[in-house]
Amino acid sequence: MLLWLLVLAAGLLLPEASCEDAPLVRIPLYRRPKARQFTVNGTVALSATTSQVSLTNYAEVQFYGIIQVGTPAQTMSVTFDTGSSDLWVPGTSCKRCGGTRRFDTTASSTFKHGSSKKLTIGYGSGASRGVRARDTISVGGIVASNVAFGVIDYEDAGMQNIQSDGLMGLAFELLADISHPPPFVALVRQNPHLAPQFSFYFTPEPNADGSEVIFGGYNESRMVGSKWLAIDVLPQYGYWTYWRVQLHSLIIGDEWRVCDGNCVAFVDTGNSLIGVPSIVYEDLMQTIVDETSGCQCGIASDGLIACTKCSAAAFPDLRFGLGGHAFFTLSGADYTLCGGGTCWILLQSSALDNMWTLGDVFLKKYYSLFDVKAKQISLACPVGATHCGQEEDIVAMTFKVDLNGLPQQTALILATTGSSIIGCIFILATYLIYPALRIKQVSHIFAGLSVFNIVYNMFIWVGLLGQYGKSTCGVQLLGEQIAGVGIVWLSSQVRQPVGPKERHANPSTVLWLFWAATSICFAVFTGVAGFVPHSNMACWVDHTPTWSRVIMFYAPTVWIGSQVFIDLYLNSLDYQSRQRSVTLVSLFALAFGISPLVPALIGLIASFASVSQVLVDASEICFYSQGFLLAAAWAYNMTFQDDIKGQRLGNRETERLVV
Repeated sequence: MLLWLLVLAAGLLLPEASCEDAPLVRIPLYRRPKARQFTVNGTVALSATTSQVSLTNYAEVQFYGIIQVGTPAQTMSVTFDTGSSDLWVPGTSCKRCGGTRRFDTTASSTFKHGSSKKLTIGYGSGASRGVRARDTISVGGIVASNVAFGVIDYEDAGMQNIQSDGLMGLAFELLADISHPPPFVALVRQNPHLAPQFSFYFTPEPNADGSEVIFGGYNESRMVGSKWLAIDVLPQYGYWTYWRVQLHSLIIGDEWRVCDGNCVAFVDTGNSLIGVPSIVYEDLMQTIVDETSGCQCGIASDGLIACTKCSAAAFPDLRFGLGGHAFFTLSGADYTLCGGGTCWILLQSSALDNMWTLGDVFLKKYYSLFDVKAKQISLACPVGATHCGQEEDIVAMTFKVDLNGLPQQTALILATTGSSIIGCIFILATYLIYPALRIKQVSHIFAGLSVFNIVYNMFIWVGLLGQYGKSTCGVQLLGEQIAGVGIVWLSSQVRQPVGPKERHANPSTVLWLFWAATSICFAVFTGVAGFVPHSNMACWVDHTPTWSRVIMFYAPTVWIGSQVFIDLYLNSLDYQSRQRSVTLVSLFALAFGISPLVPALIGLIASFASVSQVLVDASEICFYSQGFLLAAAWAYNMTFQDDIKGQRLGNRETERLVV
């Protein structure tokens, strides 16, 4: 029964602080000492605003704690899961859900149904179904209102043996299906003194008290004689999703080494075991078995490797190299479960190639701190310890493009930006090949827009497929801001070649140059950019606040769009003398209207009101299509088509036509 529960729990969840002391809000399961303010390496210890929740250790395979939902508060037990981002609890209509408590929606005066009621959430052990809702939650006495969550009315059989009532996800928002923002982010936003950090301590003894999750920092007493080793979290396809870190090596005993710097590991409190990619699982397990002495091993009925006639001391050490600079070792006693002369190896095969999972088996050995703002996981290592510490040599993560599991929206972005890059290259190539195309000033503007679009879209490709780093993010933010400013400025100039002569004396060019220089300097000195369609991409998070996007993207783009369309459709252009330029500008206006004017309008609306995710995703694709649309306008205009015909007459004839 114990092993069956172990496998069940392992598969379940695959998918500035104040200096004033204040009493901690505790759940009276056990007593903890009052903590004081303490800072180590930029992390925040228990301080003015923290929330401590005791965790119950069920048979060493499931850890869960207590939260309150609704008004008046209804107590629910939840698994705190860093492998997902949603919050859900079972409702009174769920007759066969796991846990013992049910949330009564009719008893809460603050309960509200969500806009889209039905939901389905899938996990490794099954699915849960129910309705979307909003209500007040309290975690260790810290309260947030109007939090999005799910009320479950049905669970698959594999989910019904969970000891907790529900689940509270602690991963990043992009993973969330229900909770936008995720519950912890909502707590931080509504409680400004709550630091965006949480820590986990797991007791290694079965059914023992003492396990805890602390929101807002960590327990200082657990760090006596220890230091934090910080590991950067890696984005997935350019976005923050899971708590993923670089696994640069795994050494078994003194010999066998796995990974060459480019493996990735999930740090997942909702998974009991250590997950190993299926492509290396058999070899790894065989190596572990070969390192044991006198043990007889085989595959048990639960799928784990079981060894008889041996003890935990017979198993080799597993040395995990994380983040390129730190290592953490598990002894045989850490990753086996022994009893009655039989030891089960707590490693399971994972279907994800090159993707590892560090679950509770690993986290029981090392106290962990998750920093949402810094995007780091810190693990506690005793000072002077030999089983953990800094690597002698830093191991850089090798660049490797892996398109397995590429999200549909990301694939669409890559396809759209790729088409825009090709379209802009087409504009530049024909601009250089055909002399007649260089006569009109609007053609020069198209060429300049093409250069800036190529630069911008290339950064998108690097951001989605490359490896994250603070220095590379700085280059990406500055490069995209410069390219974005160039796109806005040149778009503002497209009116001048075709407008009335008196407009050439208009000081708008000087004003736009001043705005461009100011925006770029602001990005350089503050790290805040604005010319992006949203703030979700890894490098954009915390660097593209709403106000910067309004000032640097939405407002100027909408202003330019209004001016271009006023000129075109209120007949303020001299159509007789500049017919061909007008045609090209009309096509430009159409392209500009689709991208970036439509995304700017939607972004401006979304800054102050709720907008559906489908509309946001569609506007993002429109935003990245500008290069492709410019190429279509370029190819359709009469000057381009006539010059192709002239080029076929030969260079001399073309020169005469140009004259």
